[in-house]
Amino acid sequence: MTGQSPAELSQHQVEQQQQTGCYLSSFRRFVDLHQDPTLVVPSRITRYCHSSYGDTTSGLVVVSTALTSAVKNRNNQRALMKSYADGNTLRMPAPDPFDATEHEAVLLLCDDQITAFNDAARQLFQASGQQLTKPQHPAQLSPATQPCGRTSYEKAKLMLAKARAQGRHQFYWLHQRLNGDLFYALVTLTAEDTTESARVQAVVQDLTAQTRHMLDAAMGRLMFSKSHDALMITDSNNLILDVNPAFCQITGYARTETLGKPAGFMRSGVHDQQFYACLWQQLLQTGCWEGEIWDKHRQGHLFPKDLKICAVAGPDGHVMNYLALFSDVTEKIQHKQELEKLAYYDTLTGLPNRALLLETLERKVSTLNQQAGGQHLALAFIDIDNFKAINDTKGHLFGDLLIKAVTARIAALLDQDDFLGRMSGDEFLLIFSASCTLSEVELRINRILEVLREPFALEDSSQHVNLSIGVSLYPTDGTDCKSLIAKADIAMYHAKKSGGSHVRFYCAEVGAQFFEQSDIELHLAEAISQGAIVPKFQPKIALQHGTISGAEILARWCRQNGDYVAPDKFIPVAEQQRLIHKLSDSLLSQSALCLQQQGITVPITLAFNVSAQQLLDPQFGRDFLALLHHRGLSPQLCEIEITESCLIENFGQAKDCINQLRQQGIKVSIDDFGTGFCSLNYLRSLSVDTIKLDRSFIAELDPQNLNNIIVVKAIIDLAHQLGIRVLAEGVETRSQLHILKTLQCDEVQGFYFAPALAWRDFCQFVSGFDASSIQQLNHSLPHSALAALLADKQ
Repeated sequence: MTGQSPAELSQHQVEQQQQTGCYLSSFRRFVDLHQDPTLVVPSRITRYCHSSYGDTTSGLVVVSTALTSAVKNRNNQRALMKSYADGNTLRMPAPDPFDATEHEAVLLLCDDQITAFNDAARQLFQASGQQLTKPQHPAQLSPATQPCGRTSYEKAKLMLAKARAQGRHQFYWLHQRLNGDLFYALVTLTAEDTTESARVQAVVQDLTAQTRHMLDAAMGRLMFSKSHDALMITDSNNLILDVNPAFCQITGYARTETLGKPAGFMRSGVHDQQFYACLWQQLLQTGCWEGEIWDKHRQGHLFPKDLKICAVAGPDGHVMNYLALFSDVTEKIQHKQELEKLAYYDTLTGLPNRALLLETLERKVSTLNQQAGGQHLALAFIDIDNFKAINDTKGHLFGDLLIKAVTARIAALLDQDDFLGRMSGDEFLLIFSASCTLSEVELRINRILEVLREPFALEDSSQHVNLSIGVSLYPTDGTDCKSLIAKADIAMYHAKKSGGSHVRFYCAEVGAQFFEQSDIELHLAEAISQGAIVPKFQPKIALQHGTISGAEILARWCRQNGDYVAPDKFIPVAEQQRLIHKLSDSLLSQSALCLQQQGITVPITLAFNVSAQQLLDPQFGRDFLALLHHRGLSPQLCEIEITESCLIENFGQAKDCINQLRQQGIKVSIDDFGTGFCSLNYLRSLSVDTIKLDRSFIAELDPQNLNNIIVVKAIIDLAHQLGIRVLAEGVETRSQLHILKTLQCDEVQGFYFAPALAWRDFCQFVSGFDASSIQQLNHSLPHSALAALLADKQ
């Protein structure tokens, strides 16, 4: 120690001052823990020394001797009472090695310079004998400044003066080992006499371990009292010794109400004895148990908590205490439930969503697979018919209300063990209970269909709803979730194709149809692009002259493997996939190429089928005329055939398009006439060239069926009066041909003459056709009923 001012300190000394400041606050806490006016020094000096601690002018008083045995005994008792806060085992502090004089670090000072020392002092300061034999001031074994703010030199001079004046002086001091480490010490100075030159003996005790222990204990007590988690300490018999404030706040019990009670006095009754038996088994085996448990609040309600219990062992290894730490997790569980609801339940209907449906079905199927057999499970895939149209016309809000109403009505018809959920949009999945027999499933589904046919009163309107339902069965249709759902979906698709408001059980035939349809959907676009779908030509015969008047272009698809795909299978798919324009353009282009080849010298009219999707396209008329021009086809030799469905969707737009085409010389005919609801109205309102009688009329055109003949005659007569020609399609017998010629039908087509032919075969048919076979038909048919009808006609 040099007595220099802070401004004159070296950089090293400045760093020592900063380190000393860090020790200051912890040293003050240490002294606070020990303040007691009855501290007794060792038996060789029995005076009170605590008054030095109150010397506010010198800050913290540094005392110089070992803590007495009395202090340690008292602290041992306190440590036993407080040691549960250490977080370690409960045990008595070890005996102090400085109780014996030979273990105390002793220094001898003459004229305030160190002149002698013992081995304990050398070890304490980590110095060689040579380093300490050189006379030096004791402040040189200290940092530049003490925690009170004074320099060590000034403070040491003051302490030595007090020792000489009183004979003995004890104080706390911040020392520094020769390697630079700082440590707290209790120093006892004993003077030979009261003269200024009296020799002084200094006994130094290192308090580092005691300081750390007391600080840790203080921190433990702070955590115990300030923790937001509840803490409970019991003895080895699980009787409560202490609880912290957080325990009282969470449980509602005052501390005094808990002391001495069994730790399980708040049991909720939620858990059975087996649960607690497993808890104690794990706690005794491992010394720890952790999990969620329900307890009863003082006010009577139950609450969940995350609980951790640790066993605290004594010095002999046996359990002395149990420490329980827990927190109320009510909000955590509520938050978890809210997240689960978002993850597993549909926000609109409150029903289980797709994820929960799949998990539930997977669990049920897994259980059935593990059983011996004989169990069945029915799965129903439910779809609302025409929901998209309802949603588009009445709005999404109305659609949402309808879905909620539909699901509520279905749910009211279910048993407790049935499981209904929303897959997506207007699709739902119903898992029947395993105890439900096949006949019961069928009855209940029909009941659902029946109840759902009753209209829904929504937003001051009445809405009718139909369902399409497909059913698959475990294990007949599959033993895994994916197969069962897929097959129920396939069955539902076929129920919808059947017109809706229908249930369909999956079977091999249904599956084959579905996979055929899927295969068509997969390869149709490629087939159109590669020209695999080709035009075939079915002749039209004019009955008056017996000549070939034209041909209907029919699409035919024969795949590379030789399989034939019927038009009624791929044309609807073309419309669904918006490929019908591309298909029609391909057929027209291929037909034009055929006409450009050699083979037919007489002009014939080619009739092309046009779908509603094409006719209602605002650009169709312009594009069709442009394609005819591009392919070199004369509009006067072209005809389009439309069905009544084209007219029903948007009659005004269809009428405008028809007029546009007819103005350019293109003929228009109405196909499948007589099968719709508005045929006669169309004849009155539209300007068309031909109507084609549906083959259903022709199939029943028999001399024995006079009523059918009368209907056909009436249609032909009405059309002629309107200036419209009549063609009968599906003619297959000579008798039908006789009757149609007798009724003055204008044209016919059908297998009686020829099926749809490839271009080369069609050319051969045209060149070989004998018109006389038509011209020589006998007009007077043998059947008496027909004769009477003809007589009436004349």
